[in-house]
Amino acid sequence: MSVELKLKNKKITIDLDGPEGNAFALMGYAHQLSRSLQLDGNTIIDEMTSGDYLNVLKVFDDNFGDLVVLQTENAEYLEAFAK
Repeated sequence: MSVELKLKNKKITIDLDGPEGNAFALMGYAHQLSRSLQLDGNTIIDEMTSGDYLNVLKVFDDNFGDLVVLQTENAEYLEAFAK
């Protein structure tokens, strides 16, 4: 058995091009993270579902961007976040 130092600034990485990148998986992450952070997860998920997939990504990033890195090779998503 070994004990390691827990990294405080380690971010979660989600591959949007894989199975963790679908809207339902992102809403699951949002639910878990909002509970951990004592945020109103229902409001966040309501915002996420009020638009298209890009809206899901933007609301997720607005709320959890300090903790989670979203990665993709999709040019449309990269362009939307470059603005």
